[in-house]
Amino acid sequence: DGVAHWSPDGRDILFASARGGLFSVHPDDGGVRRIPLETGGGFSFVRAPNWSPDGSRIVLSLFLKRTGRFDLYTANADGSGLAPLTATPEFEDFADWGTRPPAAMQLAVSDGHEAAQ
Repeated sequence: DGVAHWSPDGRDILFASARGGLFSVHPDDGGVRRIPLETGGGFSFVRAPNWSPDGSRIVLSLFLKRTGRFDLYTANADGSGLAPLTATPEFEDFADWGTRPPAAMQLAVSDGHEAAQ
């Protein structure tokens, strides 16, 4: 989707592929790593992933075939612990933890809605 984000420590770049997979790349050695998400099977498609301020978590827009829509999710940086933030008919995309306190507690969403935690 053309969106990539540097990790807070500057070591990795997080991005979604054109085919909807989640990846990170380590620019120093060019190593690309697929980040697996436990979606419960079926078709899924990732858009606009972003890091938490401390780099331990990821927020992303995720399409699941079983729901038929894009919703916001968080996961640990390794892809484990996938958890939904939203479950609405709205198209939620480009979430960002932000940089001002309490950044770890709120996410801003591109359409102006907010999702807490």
